[in-house]
Amino acid sequence: MMILHTKNNYKGKCPHCRNIIEFHSVHFNLDNDYVEIISTCDSCNEKFKIVIENPDESYIVYGAFKESYVDYEIHDKSQYQEINGVIRFEGSINDHKMIYDTKTKPIYECCHCNKSLEGIAFEKLDSVFSEIITAYYDYTTIDIKGYGYDPKKAIFLLNIKCSCSAEYTAIFYKKYDHGGFEISDFNLGNISGSKPLESVIDGTMSKDDCMEVLKKTLVRWELLFDKVLVITPFVGHQYLSDEKLIDTWFSILSQISKDKAKLITRTASLNKVKKAISDNIHDYNELEEYHLSVTHIDEATKLQASHAKIYCGFSHDYCEIIHGSANIVYGPSKEQITFKSYNSYEELYNKFLHQLGAKGLHFNEYPNNSGKTSNVIFDESENFKCHQILNEDFKELLL
Repeated sequence: MMILHTKNNYKGKCPHCRNIIEFHSVHFNLDNDYVEIISTCDSCNEKFKIVIENPDESYIVYGAFKESYVDYEIHDKSQYQEINGVIRFEGSINDHKMIYDTKTKPIYECCHCNKSLEGIAFEKLDSVFSEIITAYYDYTTIDIKGYGYDPKKAIFLLNIKCSCSAEYTAIFYKKYDHGGFEISDFNLGNISGSKPLESVIDGTMSKDDCMEVLKKTLVRWELLFDKVLVITPFVGHQYLSDEKLIDTWFSILSQISKDKAKLITRTASLNKVKKAISDNIHDYNELEEYHLSVTHIDEATKLQASHAKIYCGFSHDYCEIIHGSANIVYGPSKEQITFKSYNSYEELYNKFLHQLGAKGLHFNEYPNNSGKTSNVIFDESENFKCHQILNEDFKELLL
């Protein structure tokens, strides 16, 4: 029988060198053992103690390792210095699921009747989800035994049909792991054969529609490309409330991963959102100190003398870009927006990025080192039989 419990997340500082230590403490609703873990800091190699509950279930996540523990029912407290500056936190400000609203401006439309295919795709995902679960866990059994492909993503090809009877393939994906999952973990990476994006994302539309188009395209780029750039001088506008400013930032940050995306914006935009977070959530400097701040904000490249709005996903041999007049901001007023694709990052760089003079954008800094990354793909047309697919084959098989 499982005993009811709660897990609390903490971070503190080594009393010798101030290195940040994360540890999780499990508290049972019945009896609890109170102990101190004798720990050694990863940074300075000095010993200290962490007072904690239930040492068999509680653990250090990073920053130190456990040497032993002292049970307070048997022994007195040790003379080691105690971890200090401990704070409790809930999850990470960086952890968000991607948002895909099928009721907003679509990017995937039928070539014949121009209707949105996005709702149809998600309805199909729902209807075959039990088969997806079975195929996923059948493969996981193989993978755990060491006979899998060591995949980064699980990709599912689903057959869909428009109301006009035109047929397409919806491509859903999620990060591959051995844990549990739910339907909301799957993201729509493409609907192959749909109306070309060059004709859908092109022209004048409202700021709201520009934002929805960008958010959906970022979900696409997370699957298809090795790198993603979000280049904008401004996020929100000067009269936006702190709450709406934070929501605007995170509506985009939720669509990009820490692993492949880079934000390039003005210093004033970064300072403004840090102040909003400090005033409404928690002091941003303290969040930074405890490694709880927003990674994309902390690692953003600052670009002052530019009004360019460029959003792009790219690999070595294929790139897609959205550009125009739209900053990261919602509203009814109109903006221009255009989608284009290129067959090399060098071509994209020479046309759009070289002139900005921003650090870290030269094409030599993005070697084709992700092409051999492995993924597992399941095709409904083959009864969800699994195959390996490499990133370098995405252009041929998924577009």
